Amino acid sequence: MRFNSITVADHPDAWRRAGFTVVDDKVVIGRSLVFNLTGPGDDGTRSVCSWELGIDDVEPASYAPGNLSLQAAAPSTPSEGHHLHDNGVRNCMKAVILCSNTRESVDRLIDTVDGFAKPAMDQLDDKGIHFAIWMMEGCEVGLEMVSLDPNQGDDAMMAIFLVVDDLKATIECIGENDVTPIEVYGGREMVRIKPRIGVTPGICLIEKA
Repeated sequence: MRFNSITVADHPDAWRRAGFTVVDDKVVIGRSLVFNLTGPGDDGTRSVCSWELGIDDVEPASYAPGNLSLQAAAPSTPSEGHHLHDNGVRNCMKAVILCSNTRESVDRLIDTVDGFAKPAMDQLDDKGIHFAIWMMEGCEVGLEMVSLDPNQGDDAMMAIFLVVDDLKATIECIGENDVTPIEVYGGREMVRIKPRIGVTPGICLIEKA
């Protein structure tokens, strides 16, 4: 199973200014996935609109588990080329879906989406937070589903972690004022791109392991 693509209602120029290579309104992230940039919606809506999973031996179909807009299709690995970015992004670590109840959301995905496998990890962390992880081809990790707030409401993809070669060089490329202060996540330094610059799907930039 893999991410084929994530569709985001952002203007391509905003991603270019943040150091991403954009070709035909697409951003290729290593061998991990492709971002499709459609521009803001008629009502000005931005951020993640939908995402497509590549699952072996399934017929193309659309689903809305927990009001997530999700398509399933045959796995599609990004082609070579157009994957080098001035900001140093090299591949995807993971995408994170926030939900109000991890158990219910995990079961809903498995029961709703044809061919969706059980997570590789489904457990509590040391703080008692329930999370689940599916490993995705081409990603360092894959897809994580976690409940941080029981009042979250609909499930939503709220963060996408991208791995960079040199975090300080990445910050310099994007602009120190356009990312959050450096923090440590899992023993690795990371920053978040501020959505106000027009890159809105919760992009977290984390140094390579």
